[in-house]
Amino acid sequence: MDTSDYDEYLGRLVAKLERQPIAALETVDADRDPGRPPTSDEDPLNAIVRWCSVRARQPWNRLLSGRKVVVKDVMPVAHVPMTGGSRALHGFVPHDDCTVVARLLRAGAEIAAVSNMDELGASVAGDTSCYGATLNPHDRTRSAGGSSGGSAAALSYPGIEIALGCDQGGSVRVPAAWCGVLGLKPTHGLVPYAGALSLECSLDHVGVIARSARDLAVTLQAIRADHHPEPPTWAPVGEYLAAVQRPAHNLDGWRLGFVVESLDDEVEPDEGVAGATFGALERLEGVGAEVARINVAEHTIGDVQAVLLLTGMSRLAQGAPTRSGPDGHSDALARALRSGLRAQAPALSPDLVEVLEAGRRLRRQFPASVYETAQRVARAARAGVDRALAEHDFHVLPTTPVPPFGPDKNPPPHGTFARRGRPLANTALFNVTGHPALTLPLAQADGLPVGLMFVARYGHEARLLAFAASCEEILGWTPQLGSRSAGGPNRRAGEPTSASARPRSRARSRGSAVDLGHETTPLGEPTVPIAT
Repeated sequence: MDTSDYDEYLGRLVAKLERQPIAALETVDADRDPGRPPTSDEDPLNAIVRWCSVRARQPWNRLLSGRKVVVKDVMPVAHVPMTGGSRALHGFVPHDDCTVVARLLRAGAEIAAVSNMDELGASVAGDTSCYGATLNPHDRTRSAGGSSGGSAAALSYPGIEIALGCDQGGSVRVPAAWCGVLGLKPTHGLVPYAGALSLECSLDHVGVIARSARDLAVTLQAIRADHHPEPPTWAPVGEYLAAVQRPAHNLDGWRLGFVVESLDDEVEPDEGVAGATFGALERLEGVGAEVARINVAEHTIGDVQAVLLLTGMSRLAQGAPTRSGPDGHSDALARALRSGLRAQAPALSPDLVEVLEAGRRLRRQFPASVYETAQRVARAARAGVDRALAEHDFHVLPTTPVPPFGPDKNPPPHGTFARRGRPLANTALFNVTGHPALTLPLAQADGLPVGLMFVARYGHEARLLAFAASCEEILGWTPQLGSRSAGGPNRRAGEPTSASARPRSRARSRGSAVDLGHETTPLGEPTVPIAT
């Protein structure tokens, strides 16, 4: 059969397509100082990849005026180097702002720093970054968690009030819980993910980490989507701020369903975490909340998240898009990552190597329909959680059943799925179903924070925020840091440092979750022009 007609026809189609205008990310008109890496004195927790200073010249509103915000190192900020915590992206400098960064800037915020993270978001351990482990502000022998550990830990520094992270399985909520701050994973799609490094479109969430319910509310107000296929589920504009204006003096009328499966034998809960959780539930009851024990059968299918994530990571490694159209990250970022993963293969963390290999084997050994099957299971799980929420305002469960990794807790070795699985046992399901989930620092065990996670119906962020504001007013957060961790920028971004305060060498630890003393290879500054 002569195929020349097909070739000619397809050639005309593609040529015509390439001449059409496309939806593109924007670069906000802003003053941009790409800054520099921090010194050890400025960043004792290893939470920051670089200080910077980016501010819009003409903000659209003043919601976040004067607020310093930290963004995770997978959220492109135009003209500021971005690495995703990996040597694979060393030298990449984006030329556009991702959507949430643009919205922060237009709300008057200053992007003050880029935060450390686990390599390409492939671990929750907090120690797989090419810059080394991020330390816990409550105990520096332990991990801050991941993959958004830098964002959570940075909130212990003076002047840093708000941080953004990405969450595909618990990467906002676990480090927030371990660092004793608030972490919100909104309803799937409520906050635009466009332009950020995507791992799997059905799991991708941009989340907010803060020290107060009000800071969560104002940030969510600034970055939420303008529209969505399901508008009836979203709160009216302005409702987030209104929800935290008048916190109640008791919790009368709030109905909570404690998910029994969140502490059963299958998740291998730590005894201290379990005891702290039950103690916090008693305190909630003591100020008026109704707490009932409930069973949620869908809680046991969080492993569906692993199938979806491994498939997405496999596509990512091959340079294939994990999100379509303007919602995806840039072609320049995809090209840089694909070539960097090949060139830097020997330097990748064992955790990332294992995830990429598992994803490759999944796609090679099992039919393509396994992904579609996982998506159908996800839809059924969402319906099941919806039904379970019908009788309660929120489900409540420990954010993670284990305390922060540390030398006395024998964290699993690098390159084992168990490393990621246990901390995510209670969080991953809600990436699969898309329900909003908020961790609050309401308990402690052995002096370390224990987060309680509250899960709501789709679009009920305003109710979650109102509840959080009341908890903050009535119970307060626990434990409190004795004093803010030393650190924070002590000079303007980009200002020369003295010989005694030069940026430290930033390198990966190959040891335990918080051991920074092993042999390392320094990672230098970007050396290539802005990517195109």
